Amino acid sequence: MSISDEAENVSFGSNVHALTPNDLPIQNKEYLGTGGRSEENKHVDFVPVFMDRDTNIVYSSKFESGRTAPFYCIDGLPENAFTDDEIPSLKPNVIAGFMRDGKFFTRDEATT
Repeated sequence: MSISDEAENVSFGSNVHALTPNDLPIQNKEYLGTGGRSEENKHVDFVPVFMDRDTNIVYSSKFESGRTAPFYCIDGLPENAFTDDEIPSLKPNVIAGFMRDGKFFTRDEATT
């Protein structure tokens, strides 16, 4: 699987949580010291990405400018990853995870 706009088949564990705009700081605290944070696992080639669980599309974490971000950044995600609410928020089916060697890992799967 590559990071692209093409759908891929990926299975998910039952402990995957839906991502909301407030979840990233909360998840970073929860995963502190476990390897489930981009700061803690980049040395083993994990790349922070987002996965749309409905379509299995993987989006790289990008700044608004389109440059790849080395951490979770929602500014560069495509419009279809967000709700149509007045205040933009990610759709509940979009989750934070990692790619390594063409495989998607949830944050739980990336923990040490």
